[in-house]
Amino acid sequence: MQPFLRISTRVHDALVFMGKLAVASDALTVEQAATHPLSAGYLEQVALRLKEGGLIVGKRGPGGGYRLARPAAKITVADVVVAVEGSMALVPCLDKAEACSAHGGCASRSVWGTLQTRIHETLSSITLSSLAR
Repeated sequence: MQPFLRISTRVHDALVFMGKLAVASDALTVEQAATHPLSAGYLEQVALRLKEGGLIVGKRGPGGGYRLARPAAKITVADVVVAVEGSMALVPCLDKAEACSAHGGCASRSVWGTLQTRIHETLSSITLSSLAR
C-alpha cells in the first residue's frame, strides 16, 4: 500500500541542500554539499530548479558555487516545494480548474482544497532560518 501523502525525495534533498546553504559562510559547490548517497550530478539538477525558482544564485569558476538568493529568513519551505515541484496542488483540479472532469461539482474538491490550504499555510510559516537552527 502506498502512503496517502508523500513528499518527494527531490523536495527533501532540496531542503537539505538549502539548509546547508543557509548556514554556509561562503558559496558551496554541489560537490561540497553532496552527501552519500546523493551524487553531485543529481544535486546539480535539483540546484537548477532552485535557481530557476529564484531561490539560489550560482557563480562559476574559482570561488564559485551556490548561495541563497535572499536571506534564509525570507525563504520558506513552501517556496522550495514550488520551485522544485512547480505546484503544491494535491489534486489536478486545485491547480487548474479545467483539469476537473466534474467541472467543479465534485464533492471531494472542498476537502482537498481545505487540506491544501492548511498545508500551504504551514509550509509558508517555516523558514530556512528556522530549520537551520
